[in-house]
Amino acid sequence: MHFGTPHAIIKHEKVGLYWKGIKMNLREMAEAHLRNVEQQIQELQQNKARIEQDIQTLSDYLQQGVAELNAGNQDANPEQAMNQQGQDFIDGKQVSPSIPTLTLPQQG
Repeated sequence: MHFGTPHAIIKHEKVGLYWKGIKMNLREMAEAHLRNVEQQIQELQQNKARIEQDIQTLSDYLQQGVAELNAGNQDANPEQAMNQQGQDFIDGKQVSPSIPTLTLPQQG
């Protein structure tokens, strides 16, 4: 038997039972394929949940680090002091801060 041509398929369709046997196998193959697709979707959803948790953990870590860095800006240099207007002075001269202040976007 040759299944590569439409003519062969038409001949098998006329046989009836044999065609139903092939049709059943195709249906089983399609069902197995769809089960695999469903399983892949579930795995991707689990991966997505893990990735979202990792993103949250790293975001929390980043926010904590930025907060600590920003808090450390005030004491970054023992010679540096902040006046009440928030300007930096070293030896009485206004200077730019040596460590930039970081601001994170809010998580939504």
